[in-house]
Amino acid sequence: MVVGLKNLQRTVLTSNDIVINDITTYPKELLKDIFCGGTGATLKKFFGSETSYSVIGVHFTRLFDKEICDIRKHGLRSDDFEDYSRKIQQLPKEFDDYKSKLISYVNNPCNRQSDGKIYFDIGKIEINGDNAVFLENWGGETLYNYYCPFNQNNELRRLGDMLRHNSTPCIVIIRINAQKFFSEYINNDILVDCIRNEKLLFYRDEFCINKDDVQVVDVMPLVQDKHTPHSHNPNFSE
Repeated sequence: MVVGLKNLQRTVLTSNDIVINDITTYPKELLKDIFCGGTGATLKKFFGSETSYSVIGVHFTRLFDKEICDIRKHGLRSDDFEDYSRKIQQLPKEFDDYKSKLISYVNNPCNRQSDGKIYFDIGKIEINGDNAVFLENWGGETLYNYYCPFNQNNELRRLGDMLRHNSTPCIVIIRINAQKFFSEYINNDILVDCIRNEKLLFYRDEFCINKDDVQVVDVMPLVQDKHTPHSHNPNFSE
């Protein structure tokens, strides 16, 4: 299943937002330079320090309703100890018996998988494989490793079931400044090759972005409610 980011252009995206695998969102002057022999350096030069362009990507996650509202209002926070502790303390009352154990677990830096970073997917965004684990389990990779369904501890398996039952799979639409993205993260030469050789539609990649580099555009639940399959969402296609 593929996330249709192009559908969002009618609502939350602007004319300066670039969807990496949608060539119609690139500046025409840039495309002209690329098709006239431009290289990866052309991309980096075009998006200089004064650029108003941004790159759009998504962050896969699973959220409680309160968290959806919080992210829309305050943005994404990285999974450092302070953020995890806050998230755990805000869990509903039925999780009170687990909170101290969860906080103790994330207090160990060795257990935190993305401290100070945000996972950022671009291009052809498919919900399968590696992405599915973030949608199916609350707390990201860090807490998934604590209560994962393969765990033989019945108490932890029960915790995982409770978290999944009370939360909703979501994608967070995020943007990053184009100058920052093309100078520090992406392989520009590979992207230019995809543009020039009509392979852009199938291009995809994933990055660990510094939390201070991203801005939240919106949060999109993948289901209407706990009983509605995400295939009913108009922003998806098979």
